[in-house]
Amino acid sequence: MHELSIVRSIAEIARGELRSRGIGKLKAIGLRVGALAGVLADSLEFCFGAVTKDTDLDGCSLVVEQLPVLAKCTDCRHTFEVERFFFACPGCGSREVEVTQGYELEIAYLEVDEASSTAQLPTRGVHHVNEDFAGEEGPFRE
Repeated sequence: MHELSIVRSIAEIARGELRSRGIGKLKAIGLRVGALAGVLADSLEFCFGAVTKDTDLDGCSLVVEQLPVLAKCTDCRHTFEVERFFFACPGCGSREVEVTQGYELEIAYLEVDEASSTAQLPTRGVHHVNEDFAGEEGPFRE
């Protein structure tokens, strides 16, 4: 179950943000998971509960947004949602397509418990789970 190691990484990233920004507590961590990422949302949620129990992240929820597979036809340039993993353009029938969405595994936001923090937080940003969070923009949502 590789979801356990993924959740451990997410928790460590969140803890790093808490420490570096002087934030007391998180309410939620939002993830964007593509249908081709090879990750089960239910397993992520289960593992998250186990990893965060009796820790500084206890009570924080993991919100998983599942993203469909999107593709663009390289022949007619039509963009479409891939259904049942049939990678052919519904417009022209071509199988020459480029996947434009579906492999994501990203932290979309960290929702802060405002009562526990006085830090000024940016309000937007999407970051890959393994991305370094140094800099002005961060994965926070008010």
